[in-house]
Amino acid sequence: MVLMVPQVAPLPEVHWLEGTFVRADLDVVLARFRGEMATVIARQNVQQHEATGENAGIQKPLGQETFPHMHPPHRRKAEQGFSVHGFARVSVPICNPDWVFVEPPFGLGTGHFFLHEWCHKAPVLHVWSGLFSYELDAAHDKDAMETHGFCYEAEGRQMRWLEWRRSVDEGTRLIKRRKPLPFENTAHYTAKRTKDRMNRRVLFELLGNLEIDALSVFGNRALKDPHLYTIEPLGETCAGYVEDRARYESLYS
Repeated sequence: MVLMVPQVAPLPEVHWLEGTFVRADLDVVLARFRGEMATVIARQNVQQHEATGENAGIQKPLGQETFPHMHPPHRRKAEQGFSVHGFARVSVPICNPDWVFVEPPFGLGTGHFFLHEWCHKAPVLHVWSGLFSYELDAAHDKDAMETHGFCYEAEGRQMRWLEWRRSVDEGTRLIKRRKPLPFENTAHYTAKRTKDRMNRRVLFELLGNLEIDALSVFGNRALKDPHLYTIEPLGETCAGYVEDRARYESLYS
C-alpha cells in the first residue's frame, strides 16, 4: 500500500514535528518507559507517573518538563506555551496498529529512546521535519534550523540515516549514512535541488510506504491508547514496576 502525497509541503501550519515508530507490541514499549521511570524514582527520589486517557492530552503538543536549577529562564518561558509536559508519550496509530508511536517532548532531542535493543531488535523508525527553534514563533527566529530526515534500525542492519539541514552556522547540508532501504523512493535523491531530495513531502511518502498515514498521525492526531510519562500527579505512580526497572538497569546502566 502506497499513500498519495500532496505536491506541496503537508501541514504547513506545524513548524516542527517529530516521533518514533516501533513495530512492536504496545506493552513491550510501555515497559521500557515504566522501567526508566521506576529507576528515576528509586535513584533520584523524584516521583514519576503514567497518565492515560484524557490525562495524556493526546490532542495537545508535548512540552518538556523544566526546572529552575536546570534550565535558563528563556527555556522555561518557551515551555509555558505547552499545556502538557512530560518525558514521553506513547500511543497507537489508528491507521496501522502494528506500529507504536512514541513522541518526545519538543526540543528534548531524545531521538528513538534506544527502543531497538529494548524491543528485541524490532524495527524502529525515527522521523523529524520542520523549523526547529526554542522560540514559540520559529518563523521569526533568525537562528532557527530547518531539517527533515529519518533514521531507521532493524535486526541485522546498521542504522540508516538521511537528513537535509539548513542553518545560519552550517549552511545547507545533505547527510547520508548507509545504503537506501526498500521502502525509500530513491528517485527523489537525484533531484537537482538538494532540498527536494529530503523534505516533509518526501518523508510523508516514505511513511506511507510503510503503511503509516502521516497526515492522520501528525495532523488529525488519530491515535489511541495514549500513555504519558510525567512528574505531574495525573495518573498512577511508576514505582511498582520492579521487573521493568530491573531490565532497564541491566540494559542501560
